[in-house]
Amino acid sequence: GRNNRDGILISRYISRFLSDYAPVNLTTSEATLRGYRVSLSSYVGWLEDSKNVIPVTFNAACFEASNIEEWLNWMKTEKGNTNDTCNVRLG
Repeated sequence: GRNNRDGILISRYISRFLSDYAPVNLTTSEATLRGYRVSLSSYVGWLEDSKNVIPVTFNAACFEASNIEEWLNWMKTEKGNTNDTCNVRLG
């Protein structure tokens, strides 16, 4: 269905961002690229654990401010991340 197609497309866009766009247009720093991967992996893992969303069921709602704010709060309260770390992940 549509959701499955959306999920597959969003997953592809994330993969292309990490492999093609970011290294050419944003940075050549391996540390920064690793940070992007860690941040996206953290968010996707949180979606899976907290919202029962897997990559093929991604949709636009996964990336709404309310979900991102909830993830930031989770990083602070459950993971013990500092505001600086949360801001890096958000970036």
